[in-house]
Amino acid sequence: NAKLEERVAEATADDGDGDDGASETESDAAAGDDAGDVSDDFEPLTDERIGFEEFQELDLRVGRIESAEGIEGADKLAKLTVDVGVETRQIVAGIKQLHDLDDLPGTKVVVVANLEQAELFGVESNGMVLAAGEQADLLTTHGDAEPGTKVR
Repeated sequence: NAKLEERVAEATADDGDGDDGASETESDAAAGDDAGDVSDDFEPLTDERIGFEEFQELDLRVGRIESAEGIEGADKLAKLTVDVGVETRQIVAGIKQLHDLDDLPGTKVVVVANLEQAELFGVESNGMVLAAGEQADLLTTHGDAEPGTKVR
């Protein structure tokens, strides 16, 4: 899968660079709050569309983070143990500098459960935790959805 390979290459290339994770877009967005033109703060929408059938192939599930720890040698990557209802998965996420890992256990997140397996910094990852923006705002549920609940 070319997109997965790009994501893995980007994560490993970006990691260890000492960058604090802030980008020009992020800095511009912070300054742009007073500018009034919200559309300049976001990437444009892609013109590429997927069909409903292709969307239905995504297995999005509610997960609960059971443990979180940094990955040795990786500035941005954390190894998460996530309960996805029917099993517990190990997932690598680029959130180490953006979240206090000690605060994450018990947090409910949205997980792409059928993403093909990847290895980052020698650590197996079996899924993807979804997060928004440069600050990796973890996507979660508003209510009491249990781990394993399918997101529709």
